Amino acid sequence: MFEPSLFDLGDDHSLYEKDRATRGFKTAQVLITVKATPQPSEKYGDTVCVAGIWVDGDVKKWIRLYPVPFRSLSELNQFQKYELVEVPIMPNSSDFRSESYKPDNGVLKKLGRLEKWSERHPYLTPFIGKWTMCSIAAAMRDSTTGAAGYPSLALIKLRELVDVEVTPFEGWSDTQRRSVENSYHQVDLFSLDREPVKLEEPRFKVKFRYRCADPGCKEHLQSFLDWEVEMLSRNLRHDSETEAIRKIRSKYLDSLCLPSADPYLFVGNIKATPRAFNVLGVYRGAGR
Repeated sequence: MFEPSLFDLGDDHSLYEKDRATRGFKTAQVLITVKATPQPSEKYGDTVCVAGIWVDGDVKKWIRLYPVPFRSLSELNQFQKYELVEVPIMPNSSDFRSESYKPDNGVLKKLGRLEKWSERHPYLTPFIGKWTMCSIAAAMRDSTTGAAGYPSLALIKLRELVDVEVTPFEGWSDTQRRSVENSYHQVDLFSLDREPVKLEEPRFKVKFRYRCADPGCKEHLQSFLDWEVEMLSRNLRHDSETEAIRKIRSKYLDSLCLPSADPYLFVGNIKATPRAFNVLGVYRGAGR
């Protein structure tokens, strides 16, 4: 098992430069902390945005891996959240965000999963408290900084989860539906050992209404895109809409996000609309 060492985070590990000139792959060890819901992609079929902590570099930092055709990966290579993986990466020259890299999914190697919260804390605690959602929003409003003046990934303290808004999903666009159909009928080099499965539309759209740790925070309303809430929705497919919504809301309002759990939120933005942040997952600080 890979062991965490004392982290050298530099003066400000929240913002850092990406070597955009590099064209070859180099191997990195990454602790996966974020797996977003699969999205239809005109270019890639359907993909998952994966993010985590790059743990074996000179400076420990956030990294986003895209594209990852997760559902098409062989069962041997499908990883879970809080799994350490070794994967060749190169800077994503088409993405201005410093955290974004392209992975070579074909040779991804799993190193083992950190099952206990106490095993995860040494990796995540150095990234806690560097930003609030309000401070990120303030940096975005600062016209002198531009996109490089704020992170595209962060772990922020959740002061209060005001509400979990769950509504029926309004449906994909025609372009998204075509992308899913085309992907299903194409031969995928990563899934020759498995029967292809067509991506299904989400049943619900979920949003978090919350207050971050900033004393003056009024509220943030952001889409919740964690793969886990999509899997929960599918597990509730035999429940009525009303009952499924009740159970989804209860999981976060009455359990994972209670103050006693010392909850934090993984947040990240979108390349096409970098000022639009989403909640990508929930982290429990309790148990240190």
